[in-house]
Amino acid sequence: MRTMAIAAAGPVLALLAGCQTGMANDPPPSAVSANPAAYSAAGAVTQTQIDSEAALQRLKNSRGMTLQWISWDYLGPVAVADNDGVIRISASQQQRGGPGKVTVLGDIVRIEDREFIFRGRITMTDTPDAGRQCVLNSAESGDQIFAITQNRQYWRLRTFEWCDGLTDYIDIYF
Repeated sequence: MRTMAIAAAGPVLALLAGCQTGMANDPPPSAVSANPAAYSAAGAVTQTQIDSEAALQRLKNSRGMTLQWISWDYLGPVAVADNDGVIRISASQQQRGGPGKVTVLGDIVRIEDREFIFRGRITMTDTPDAGRQCVLNSAESGDQIFAITQNRQYWRLRTFEWCDGLTDYIDIYF
């Protein structure tokens, strides 16, 4: 079951989507940041370029996200907001009964039919091993691409080995 709620988050309207039954252990994603410069020296996105309205709707109605080290059996929540023409995303997945966590927080630069360009920050903590700390920040690494391949029902981060040589699959489901 998917639930959606619109909540005021200061000057930002957050569209919360993708909460599934049985995800009680997942904390809600944090409010979508009103200050993109706080997480990206690559420059603030002033307008998201939308080349596919259908893809925008899939993103807004995302069912959730996963990192394979945590689980493919349950999804973490995704929040998407349109803040004066800038599409912002905040998503997370928390390991049930453990410290593992992944978060995605940032702006969407461009949305095409089968991919979107993300500018922001992705973090992984304590997964798959305790003590593992990974940060992928557009300020240092450039914008990242999430793409749909082979008719899958999710976008996958196309940078797979960005932290300590392990292959990480971060997926956002629609």
